[in-house]
Amino acid sequence: MISYELALGLALIGVILLSGTLDIYQIVEQQSGWYGMQWNIFYQPLGFILYLIAAIAETNACRLTYPKRKLNWCGLSY
Repeated sequence: MISYELALGLALIGVILLSGTLDIYQIVEQQSGWYGMQWNIFYQPLGFILYLIAAIAETNACRLTYPKRKLNWCGLSY
């Protein structure tokens, strides 16, 4: 479980280093310029992908759209 938290933390450190502050308000203000083209996702796409994958993996979510034969992967019965 710590591996997901480590990846989430490392992805956030990149945003903190780019903005130079820990204040969330200032981070948001720095990204608000020129029609949203200064979002940190454009400067760090790898960090965003890493954060997204780690956040989804941390939730341990199981999709309920699997066919019935695959429901036992998630511990569900039918």
